[in-house]
Amino acid sequence: MQEFLGEHYIIFIIISIFLIFSLIGYFVNEHNKKKDTFKIKGNNIDALNISSDVNNTNIANDIQNNMSINEIINKNVNK
Repeated sequence: MQEFLGEHYIIFIIISIFLIFSLIGYFVNEHNKKKDTFKIKGNNIDALNISSDVNNTNIANDIQNNMSINEIINKNVNK
């Protein structure tokens, strides 16, 4: 057994380095997932109520009238 480990120690070192870098990459990825989550603070439902906004209602009507996005943007910029 010692002869086998002695003859192939380079392979074990390479595998060990690969596993260490894999673990580091995994933990960095998990850390970034936690940091990038989107959170809504509080129970402010009024801020999320899009239907009460007159401008958004007009945009919804324009979409129903088959206007292109470019036409809707130009119409709102020119107001």
